[in-house]
Amino acid sequence: MAYPLTLPVGSLLTLNGNAISEHNRAPITLSIQNIEKSERMANGLTRRFFITTKRSLSVSWQMLPGTSAMTVDGKYGARDIKSLYLSTSGELEVTINYNNSVTESFSAFVTDANFEVVKRNVRNTPSSSPQEFWNVSLTLEEI
Repeated sequence: MAYPLTLPVGSLLTLNGNAISEHNRAPITLSIQNIEKSERMANGLTRRFFITTKRSLSVSWQMLPGTSAMTVDGKYGARDIKSLYLSTSGELEVTINYNNSVTESFSAFVTDANFEVVKRNVRNTPSSSPQEFWNVSLTLEEI
């Protein structure tokens, strides 16, 4: 019987409290955008009024197994991520776990989601059901 690999620091990303797999994950891109209003004054100087800061997160996986049973760490696979995306019409609670003591949480909408089946009919054992592998990419933007 195969057992999932236990990574010492766990998953970097959780969505609505569900740990997402590290299996073939590309680097996570966290972009920060300042929302501000700029005005040119009568004397020619520019004034900037800071409103808020918004975060945007992009993440992708190559050849991610469809189910958590086939991922190396036993965390959410491609079909799990897709069903989470389809069942959540509104916001997601995003948590980035940098290490055991430093986390960052924010609410976000999914602005872009792509799910591509790359391979299918791969079996873990001869008696197991067929498995598929997906390329998945998500872009989330803070509310």
